[in-house]
Amino acid sequence: MQLLADYLIELHKRNKAVDAFTVYSVTNSDGFKISEEYFSKKVFSKELNNYKIVKKGDFAFNPSRINVGSIDFFDTYDEFGLVSPLYVTFTTKTGLDRRYLKYYLKSDIGIFFIRNNTRGAVRDTLYFKDLCRIKIPVPPLSEQERIVEILDTADRMRQKRREQIKLLDDYLKSVFLHMFGDPILNEKGWRQFHVKEVALVKIGPFGSLLHKGDYIKNGIPLVNPSHIIDNKIAADFNNSITPEKHKELFAYHLKEMDIILARRGEIGRCGIVTSKEESYLCGTGSMYIRPKKMLNSLFVVFLLSSPQIKAFLENNAIGITMKNLNAGIIKELSIPVPQIELQNKFASIVNQVEAMKRKMRESLDEMDTHFNALMHQFFG
Repeated sequence: MQLLADYLIELHKRNKAVDAFTVYSVTNSDGFKISEEYFSKKVFSKELNNYKIVKKGDFAFNPSRINVGSIDFFDTYDEFGLVSPLYVTFTTKTGLDRRYLKYYLKSDIGIFFIRNNTRGAVRDTLYFKDLCRIKIPVPPLSEQERIVEILDTADRMRQKRREQIKLLDDYLKSVFLHMFGDPILNEKGWRQFHVKEVALVKIGPFGSLLHKGDYIKNGIPLVNPSHIIDNKIAADFNNSITPEKHKELFAYHLKEMDIILARRGEIGRCGIVTSKEESYLCGTGSMYIRPKKMLNSLFVVFLLSSPQIKAFLENNAIGITMKNLNAGIIKELSIPVPQIELQNKFASIVNQVEAMKRKMRESLDEMDTHFNALMHQFFG
């Protein structure tokens, strides 16, 4: 085991000439991503002269995000890029393969050492000198390259499976558009209704109805926007309430086939309530839509998740710092309502594709387990 200090050189090159380089962010899952594409908006400063320049092969990380694996070396189609002045940038000396280093720092043992060397009372932070204190096994370069080749092969298989799952998601979106058309333009001429005519809409309870003493662990979960992932509910039992408070707030109990919709944050994020989540509580940051018989819940989820409706809701949300949806905006939303038979046909297609995705996710879980076992074998 050797100190990383023996193999790393910190970089400080700034964009003093204000060159028109692309601004990047470093993510924990996909490494370097163009900032505006990743966040779907411009989040960086207008003044780029203090931003740090990275070139091919340079590493970069956010000191407050490396503890979750947000580190990568620059390897895009650009020769140079820019990262936030808050980022740490460095390169490697001869004797340490940068791909080997990346895998090590993203392994369980690497994350363990990173977290053990962070500092800060409010937010865990790791600076370059802290990174240099971490030890790493450094076999000969030929062995490092062999390890990287094995891990690359296993990782490519995982990436391919993820891409297949995404393609199925894209397929469902294209099927929706083919069957029903643009829900705003309604070029297929479906009958249109305001949501309030075809569904019950209710916003989550105001914060004044919930107090600190109402929250417990392993109680009845609330569903807020952060608990809605990929059109499904991912409950957090640490964010739950007492049975007594739950009973008191009966008007906000969710029912099977309700649509739960985020009213702040990512506008248009929504999920469908299954039998497992029935009686969970609609959270303060959400609202629920309870369709009448002329609507299929799966159709409504894809309708609300469509780029056209999401853009409409974003443009009509209120607020400056953080945009919000209120119940009135959703109630007055005009939506096309095709024949229920056609909606049910679409729902059947969705269910078939979701069954395929479940099998693929199980396969991906197995691949992840195998990949992590390899990382443990090589890095301890």
